[in-house]
Amino acid sequence: MERKLITGAVLVEDGEARGTRADLLMEGGLIAAIFRGGAPEGIDAARFNATECAILPGLVNGHLHAHSNLAKGMGDRWTLEMSLTNAPWISGVRSLDEIYASAAIGAAEMLLKGCTAAYDMCLEFPLPTIEGVDAVARAYDDVGMRATIAPMASDQPFLGAVPGLRDHLVGEGVEGLPQMSSEGPEGLLARFRALAQGWRWPSEKIRFGLGPAIPFICSDAFLTGVRDLSAEFGIGIHTHVSESKVQTVVSGESFGETITAKLHRLGLLGPRFTAAHGVWLDGDDMRRMADTGANVIHNPASNFRLGSGVADVRAFLDAGVHVGLGTDGASCADGLNMFEAMRLATHASRVFGAPVDSWIGAREALQAATTGSARALGFGDSIGVLREGSAADIVILDLRAPHYTPMNDLSAQIVYAEDGTGVRDVFVGGRCVVRERRLTTIDYDRLRRQTQAAADRLHGANAQTRARLQHAARLAEAYCRCFISRETPARRYICE
Repeated sequence: MERKLITGAVLVEDGEARGTRADLLMEGGLIAAIFRGGAPEGIDAARFNATECAILPGLVNGHLHAHSNLAKGMGDRWTLEMSLTNAPWISGVRSLDEIYASAAIGAAEMLLKGCTAAYDMCLEFPLPTIEGVDAVARAYDDVGMRATIAPMASDQPFLGAVPGLRDHLVGEGVEGLPQMSSEGPEGLLARFRALAQGWRWPSEKIRFGLGPAIPFICSDAFLTGVRDLSAEFGIGIHTHVSESKVQTVVSGESFGETITAKLHRLGLLGPRFTAAHGVWLDGDDMRRMADTGANVIHNPASNFRLGSGVADVRAFLDAGVHVGLGTDGASCADGLNMFEAMRLATHASRVFGAPVDSWIGAREALQAATTGSARALGFGDSIGVLREGSAADIVILDLRAPHYTPMNDLSAQIVYAEDGTGVRDVFVGGRCVVRERRLTTIDYDRLRRQTQAAADRLHGANAQTRARLQHAARLAEAYCRCFISRETPARRYICE
């Protein structure tokens, strides 16, 4: 790989409100040197002029779902429980080409908006397959992103996990709904093992992870099997924890303990464990997460969109929890925009009337969107940083954009004003994957046509299932309201 020298830029650095003037040399996929004040003469390298630009480490999306990229805008006024009920028609009857297109269009969007790596809990309905997960990996590789891919699975149905819900639906004349099929814990664990053993992608680019979907729809046998596979192969576990009050109340009443206490008792918590959301974690839960070195990914966009509540990120940080940031899937956050995620993370911390010192600041949000999420993905400190020897995953921001004029505080303006339109160039492993706001790796227009065709076909193929499940979702939401009124140690609604 040829040497590349970015010249004339400023680095986004702590302690420097307007950044630091520097040139940056890439070689062998790594940052070979950072020349503060400018590179010496005579360096043999291809040059990229970044005058009036800033160099930012590639953002890292700590939580999303590739399958939901075909469902943008579909879930207006849906709660999480409505989204889960609707999942079979959103994700069902897809070909491998459609699975690929759904992942690829999301990767394309993220790269164009400055995100170079992602933790993807993809769903293949009714069960994950080697071919389907490989199609997702191939999409990320073709577009040019890094990713950790953790296919979702559970061995218990959602509608059966909420006490009384299935009987309520039957009483309303709704039964025989499609749900994720289960081979039992042994069959699902065999699928995960086969995927781990046969993983053909280089771990420095596309990693494999384990995705038990939601602990309250996973048996102890399945969860402990996932724990053992994680230890055997040294791979991460990614799941949804305490995302909604319904989940939190049901888990407590069903297990006699919080879901985090159960996961701790079963031995899943640790540095390789990543919990998405954690909205309803209480103080004891946070201490368990911190004591074991587990990660939490904050997803403010979907938490607002689904009405799930507001996570107490300051309490996470004060407890010592490792915090990353994510967008969640396009069916419940719509845009895979990490700049928006950073902005919402800061704003969400300010809605409870807490003292200003407890608010999440711009630099904390930027750290969560880079090094915080990178740790969760399993890449450690090799990405998400601008440092000699780290991966050359780099975003060049055009500082001529209106949101940087006038320039007062670069980090603050990135978090509070950037919307992705300032992203000019993107490098992943030293390879230029976005040049002058255009992808260099794929034919975007062709991908866009493929994606639209896939969505159009699926609308027709799933029309009857969609109508039945949307009716069931409305009934499920009304039924689940009874759990909202229950008391919990954590209070995450503004009205409480």
